[in-house]
Amino acid sequence: MAKKPKPIEYSQLNEFGDLYEPPQFTDNDKNDFFSLNEVENDVLRQFRDAYKKVHFILLLGYFKAKPVTLNITWNMVRIDIHYIYKRYFPKAPLTRKNLDKDSKSSIYSKVFELTGFQRFSAEHERSLIKHAALSVSVRAEQKYVFDESVSFLNQQWIALPALSRIQRIVNNALNNEEERLISLFKQQITGELNSYIEELLAPQQTTDEFQTLRSQAKDYTYAELSRELNDQKKLSPLFEQVSELIEMANISDGSLKYYGELFLNYRTSQLKQFQQDKATIYIVAFICKRFRKINDNLTTGFYKFIKKFLQSAKLFGNEQVVKEASRLGKQVKKVSDVLYLLADNRYDSTVPVDSLLKQVYSILPQADLIAVANYMADVELDQKQFIWKYYKDNEATIKQNLRRLFLTLDFEVDKSKVELAQQVIVAKQEIERYGEIRTIDISLIRPSDLPYLRYEPNDSTNDVDAYLFELYLYQRIFNAIDNDICYINHTDEYRPLDDYLIDSNDKQQLIDTLSLPILNVSSKSLVLAMQEQLEHKMKIAGKNISCGENKYVVFSDKTQKVKWSLSVKGQSPKINNGLFEQFEQINIIELMRIINAETQFFNEFTHFQPKSKKTVANLDDILACILGNRTNFGLNKIASISDRSFNALRTTQANYLRAETLKAANDAISNKTSKLSIFEYYQVDESGIHGSIDGQKFECRYTSLMARYSPKYFGQDKGVSAMTMVLNHVPANSKVISADEHESYHIFDLIHNNTSEIKPDTISTDTTGTNKYNFSILHFFGYRFAPRYKKFKDQFDRMFDIQLNDNKEPIISLKKAIDWELINREWDNICHLMLSLGDHKTSQSILVKKLNRYKSNTATLKALSEYDRAVKAQYILDYTDSETLRRHVQTMLNRGEAFHSLRRVIAETNGKKFRGSHPAELNLWNECARLIANCVIHYNAQILSRIKDLSEKQSKHNNLEALKRISPVAWYHVNFSGIYSFAETGSNHSFEDLAKNVRLDL
Repeated sequence: MAKKPKPIEYSQLNEFGDLYEPPQFTDNDKNDFFSLNEVENDVLRQFRDAYKKVHFILLLGYFKAKPVTLNITWNMVRIDIHYIYKRYFPKAPLTRKNLDKDSKSSIYSKVFELTGFQRFSAEHERSLIKHAALSVSVRAEQKYVFDESVSFLNQQWIALPALSRIQRIVNNALNNEEERLISLFKQQITGELNSYIEELLAPQQTTDEFQTLRSQAKDYTYAELSRELNDQKKLSPLFEQVSELIEMANISDGSLKYYGELFLNYRTSQLKQFQQDKATIYIVAFICKRFRKINDNLTTGFYKFIKKFLQSAKLFGNEQVVKEASRLGKQVKKVSDVLYLLADNRYDSTVPVDSLLKQVYSILPQADLIAVANYMADVELDQKQFIWKYYKDNEATIKQNLRRLFLTLDFEVDKSKVELAQQVIVAKQEIERYGEIRTIDISLIRPSDLPYLRYEPNDSTNDVDAYLFELYLYQRIFNAIDNDICYINHTDEYRPLDDYLIDSNDKQQLIDTLSLPILNVSSKSLVLAMQEQLEHKMKIAGKNISCGENKYVVFSDKTQKVKWSLSVKGQSPKINNGLFEQFEQINIIELMRIINAETQFFNEFTHFQPKSKKTVANLDDILACILGNRTNFGLNKIASISDRSFNALRTTQANYLRAETLKAANDAISNKTSKLSIFEYYQVDESGIHGSIDGQKFECRYTSLMARYSPKYFGQDKGVSAMTMVLNHVPANSKVISADEHESYHIFDLIHNNTSEIKPDTISTDTTGTNKYNFSILHFFGYRFAPRYKKFKDQFDRMFDIQLNDNKEPIISLKKAIDWELINREWDNICHLMLSLGDHKTSQSILVKKLNRYKSNTATLKALSEYDRAVKAQYILDYTDSETLRRHVQTMLNRGEAFHSLRRVIAETNGKKFRGSHPAELNLWNECARLIANCVIHYNAQILSRIKDLSEKQSKHNNLEALKRISPVAWYHVNFSGIYSFAETGSNHSFEDLAKNVRLDL
């Protein structure tokens, strides 16, 4: 009998501990959450003594803030209890003891009745177990399953039970999934795949094969793509077995991605320490992801090579046209000589024609006669003949780069293009067999192109040059990929659109799971409400322009044109406020140590094998690794200029620094920053948190596929863009993308994958963050998209007309009416697209690329575009009509730029170039940089919070007003360079002492 695998041992979910801690209320919060209405006062009177009444007010206030049954002690909540006694029972004696279990249960029963929540029961637990199992099937990641479980309980109005209870349910669901996969894999993995995995995990196996699996092309050169082709050939038979296995196991794309990332992040020695059954899951997932990525790279290489040759041929054609025009211009001068010759009396009818022509051709060559005649008749030179000449002259190079990719990739052409699909199949077979295409479907060649593909341009036969037709076929495939009518099987980015969408059968279940208000409204009601709202806003905006309320827009009666003024007046805020110059410089290591004491972010750096109790991370080594990674020193350099050992740092990084641990550490700091009293001053909008997303370009030290050219930023070098979502000055999430990739494709991904407790309601970007779908996507998921357009006037003019009515008043109207009926008719299909995003079935970056490439103009995409226009139109009117909104948008983008300034200072500690040779390393280094920036921001916010608290106690209102204008993004007082010592200094740090002697009038 097979031995049952040990259950997975997980950490104690430290990152969720804050959820079960009492809320940290500011004075305003206390006033709001500890206030009682009439019904609550009636319940309060049911308690006899002041002690229970105080705890009823306390627990009710906490529950309003977050629906959790808390285990509290006197010391944890004494400040809030003092506040309640002073406010409600000033004469009652203060009782300093913990609330007993029965009293707590009785109070929570009253709280549940008042709030409409239910106490977590055995029945609820059974429902949660089912939901956790469903969540695991989507993505088998602990954090994701926990978040989904909490969301499920909130949607059902069920109070969260103890952390240990949810933890047990989450762990059981993950254990069950792992045991299911292990059991299935043991039965199904045989033959070549089984031998490969056993050999890979053998103790004596070298790291060469792991390196083959993990490495990918650094660029799209011939040599690098050759490596990808070799790896593809090696993995192809394994992938066939893996694909069948994954389909049989019904592993979702989300779980495949998660398991694949684990394989990528763990070192070879670490993977071998896992049980083989568990490591097998990661290997199977990664083989699948790696094979798809190889095909993505090969397809992109094929696409880029064709594009490069097309551009080079066009450039060559333009140059040749100019040269030929210049040459023919000179030849035209010889026409007069020919005419003089013909007019000469010596040449009469008795002169032989051959002799005369010989004289003419000696002046003007026969080959140039037609060309010169066309030139004189202003007939344009034929650029195409030069373009196809370029292709013919570069036959060897083009074949060498394109043919092998064409033969390798598995093209699937849309059913509507039967002839093209058949030609691709035949062409592959004949090239493999004969070295050229022999069966040519002439119908695929446009009549205007046919003359250039013949062996002789003026040949009247249908004999087509085999090589030129081969290139022509590649161009047809290029256009088909560009128009999304040609797909490549076994890829992540080049599959049909339907492959990125959830199964229709799962749609209703997902609607029940996601807490999206828009799904609770019928499409007719939604469309009607949006239509009425848009019409109302057009009337109000027109009225405000008419009566002069809107100083931003002035309408001229004479010219009937709009004159626009500056959208936002005033200077950008100062980043390094003079307040921070009053402090002595603090070393970055000491600062990070202090922030760890405040936030406990070090606890998030768990060993890659959680069951390992033998080793405990060393804080000094963790800090050294973080600093070395993001100040561009690297571990070797940071060891040489500090008191740390390189071997210790290398081991620490391998065991503890992973994308998930760094992200959790960043979340720990961000969450604590949001609890500070100063945080409320950073909120500019009462309706919710307004944030920004922007990218920052960094040149790369090493070549990788993610590093791309961007002449504007890097000249002849390559780099990446680090996109960051900044919420109330806090860098809540970040990701690295290629420098040439459109930032707008990643806006929703950054919001949706934000794991911190700070959640945005409105997101601003500059023009690069906009595309034709972002308004609709963010609106569907309950976010407001508020971009700042570089040329806002153009956006308004494209969307609206302003004309005078009979009363000579300006009226705003849409230039093109929105097809509301189409939105209503296609709403279910729009929901299908959006729910696929919400379910992590696909990412925004992939889906929007597909939609932008999709040229079929289906009703659904037209409806989505109309939905986007409807939301965008309302925003443009709001931006036109509201100076407050314009100021808020500008403020948010200024905050993003301020964060970029801090990131730049951190990056320039040891040169500006981003280190890392593959995406996993680039993301790890980026998270290290965000963590250092987060520490600096939290440190400053702690100082400002202490100043705020002190000013409130001393009633220094001028100080409080001044604090609202001071950003926590400052670094004058932080020393990022020098000789680093990670040893404890023994000095006591006090934020209160720093706050006491600060002057705000500088």
